[in-house]
Amino acid sequence: MGSNSNRSKAGSVTLQRPDSPLDDPTNGGNVQLMEARLLELYSSLRALERSNQELKEALSTTNPNDKDFIQAIEENWSTMRKQRELAIDLVTSMKRQAVNIDLPKDICDLDIPAHVVPFSVTETGVYL
Repeated sequence: MGSNSNRSKAGSVTLQRPDSPLDDPTNGGNVQLMEARLLELYSSLRALERSNQELKEALSTTNPNDKDFIQAIEENWSTMRKQRELAIDLVTSMKRQAVNIDLPKDICDLDIPAHVVPFSVTETGVYL
């Protein structure tokens, strides 16, 4: 029985969920699973970046104070920070197994603030 298991009581019987490979970001060292997870992360990061670009464009052309759009951008940044960190961890784990892999340039170059910075919208664009 794994240490990360959720326990629930049903009468006097204790049920325990076995550890899932999905609970381990390195997938137990399985390179194929790590690579599949990396591809998912890359796709998600690119989609979140596109979403933020569209939201910033909408802010600059419609309502620069739309709190929902601003919140969505900030939430996307938070998710992107976590996903890129996980991608870095996976690449590091794969390199330890002698896999020749690096983060793609576009993923490295994503401009993700380290923390949420208030930004303003002007006639010429969105500024941090």
